[in-house]
Amino acid sequence: LSSADMAINALLQLLTARLADAYTVQVVCDALAEILESCPEALPVRAMVFNSLLGQPETHAEPLLSRISAAHVSNGTLQFVVMWLSALVGGVRPVVERMSQHPGSHAVQLPAVRTLGAIYGDRIELEPRDAECLPEAVQG
Repeated sequence: LSSADMAINALLQLLTARLADAYTVQVVCDALAEILESCPEALPVRAMVFNSLLGQPETHAEPLLSRISAAHVSNGTLQFVVMWLSALVGGVRPVVERMSQHPGSHAVQLPAVRTLGAIYGDRIELEPRDAECLPEAVQG
């Protein structure tokens, strides 16, 4: 395993073990986001993080980021960090899907809108997967 793989594995284990602790979850999500922002798209580590955070787990009904979001629904700052990490891993589609699953929840909608604003507002050229979701994001 590379050092990035070992660091990500350790962070994912910590995230799972300390799921109820908002501070730890936020720090770990921030660390994962920093690692992902520094890694090129083609690296296999991104696929590993995608599967760990957004993929269907073997032991739980919901992906890890969905469980984190549900556990800390009233924490707007953490919701934004979770949405941002979702977008880094899977593009804007997970954010838009989360918005459509919870249309009446301000605790989900506001961080999602902030995340979409950061994604669409800061980039001159969008990745194809993000450009494809633009109409859905605007409807959200």
